[in-house]
Amino acid sequence: MEADAWPWSNLPAHSLVISRLEAVAEGSGEWRWLEVCCSLAAGRGDVLSDVDAALGYGDGVASDQLGHLARLVVAAAGTPLDVLVHVVAGWSPDARRCAAIYEGGVQLDLVVMPASRRSGLPTGAVAVVDKDGRLAEPWRPPVEEPPSPAEAREWLLLAW
Repeated sequence: MEADAWPWSNLPAHSLVISRLEAVAEGSGEWRWLEVCCSLAAGRGDVLSDVDAALGYGDGVASDQLGHLARLVVAAAGTPLDVLVHVVAGWSPDARRCAAIYEGGVQLDLVVMPASRRSGLPTGAVAVVDKDGRLAEPWRPPVEEPPSPAEAREWLLLAW
């Protein structure tokens, strides 16, 4: 897809962050795919939207390197004012979530995970880089299914 045809093309600061993430993914053999999702992918983004993205890595990356590599990716996408790289409770240690805010105010919410974990492109996401064709087919994540009655009750009582 041409750069001016992306759903976020009307947001120059967001487009710059995403194009820099694309350059990182394209420029290194360790990164296999990059997807953008949520409001920007749906074409509903505005200047206050964050960049929701995921980056898949290949077999040569060890879990103990992941935090450092994730910080390098975040820094390559712009000048971060602050960065948080962490393992989300309940996630496996081979994935990281990065939250960053850049000069100019754009925020990044980036998940870095094994490329093999994707068996397709999640509903509503846009494949920016897909070196191995993993994102060529649509994929519906299990979280898109309605919750079980027990989950719905828990969410209601926890005020989610």
